[in-house]
Amino acid sequence: MMQPAEQNYKIYDKELLAIVEALAKWRQYLLDAMEPFEVWTDYQNLKYFREPHKLNERQTQWYLKLQDYDFTLKHIPGKTNIKADILSRKEQVNTKEDNKDIQLLKEEL
Repeated sequence: MMQPAEQNYKIYDKELLAIVEALAKWRQYLLDAMEPFEVWTDYQNLKYFREPHKLNERQTQWYLKLQDYDFTLKHIPGKTNIKADILSRKEQVNTKEDNKDIQLLKEEL
């Protein structure tokens, strides 16, 4: 869940934030990895960080955190990255049928 301030980030910052948070969550497994690992993404906006820029304070903190990991960023088009695409989609719920014949307040209440 994004913090209210994070919702105002530029899209490339949001995408890098997702990577930084994922690496932090899996940190104990990734830091001592014997081989470099890959981070697969379908976001072209991360190309922004492939070019030299003056980093802001937030991006500088992320840069320092990313230095701990030995990884490569690999672009996978969304159409071919089905597993990740499924995780990013909201589940469609048919509430018309799901809430059929439900008694909200029972007689004993």
